[in-house]
Amino acid sequence: MKNRRTFGLACAVVAVQAMTSAALAVVPAVKSPTATAELHDPAGKSLGVLTLTDSGSGVMISGTLKGLPAGVRAIHFHEVGKCSPNFAAAGSHFNPSKRDHGLLNTAGHHVGDLPNLTVNDKGEAHVEAFASHATLRDGDNSLLAGNGTAIVIHKGQDNHQAMPTGSDAERIACGVVSAK
Repeated sequence: MKNRRTFGLACAVVAVQAMTSAALAVVPAVKSPTATAELHDPAGKSLGVLTLTDSGSGVMISGTLKGLPAGVRAIHFHEVGKCSPNFAAAGSHFNPSKRDHGLLNTAGHHVGDLPNLTVNDKGEAHVEAFASHATLRDGDNSLLAGNGTAIVIHKGQDNHQAMPTGSDAERIACGVVSAK
């Protein structure tokens, strides 16, 4: 009797494993949308490439940039996927939700607001930022929809409170966000 129960239990386990394996085999892997942005200085020199990955709850931005002036710099997504002439073509901060500027703003912030970037004495910046309201998928907050977007680095730092842009005016680097 004990052997029959053990055999029956073993058969049930094998059957469940087979069904589970079959179910897993038919579920396609969902690949997160990705994009890149190659940033350039005003003379057109490449400063490096940032990779953007959609997590389903925001966009992770990562990469290393070289050739920037040392110090703390503001970095934002801007509303147009164009960098020339003079980086002015990138327009204003990406703000489809029409909120106020600044990550510290209690009323919310632009979708394009990102934490300041620290550039070391060698001119290098290791970028690891998360844009919680942005997406690379369809929707109002898509960095790829419509006219696209650009990533712009400003000469000054952002205080993340003042309107309209937080004292970060001059643009020193720009890169168009492009689907990968």
